[in-house]
Amino acid sequence: MWGFRRVRFASIPKAHRDIFERYGESVIQLMLAASFQRYGENVIQLMIGAEKALRPRDLAALDADQTMVENAALWLTERADMRANHEWRLEIVECAILIFVVVGVALQLLGLRAH
Repeated sequence: MWGFRRVRFASIPKAHRDIFERYGESVIQLMLAASFQRYGENVIQLMIGAEKALRPRDLAALDADQTMVENAALWLTERADMRANHEWRLEIVECAILIFVVVGVALQLLGLRAH
């Protein structure tokens, strides 16, 4: 893909966004994957704790509430778009540095030849 990706901002409630940002992308990805599996509860128990009673209430809601699952998927898409743009900016900076180094070396070589 060339150019920056259009960020698909998730239109989700602030409470859901706060939960997702508190736990981070990895945990939300695991919870989302577990919600689509028949034996997802085992994955959740391994990840959060052995007892369901010890699970945080907001993460427990993620596998119970379909709206929360949809919002999690939208939020992860938003984060992926932002990460892709960040990586693209880094590529541009790396190319610019490489160009400056090549031009600098070429000018040094031409300066040595002139003497």
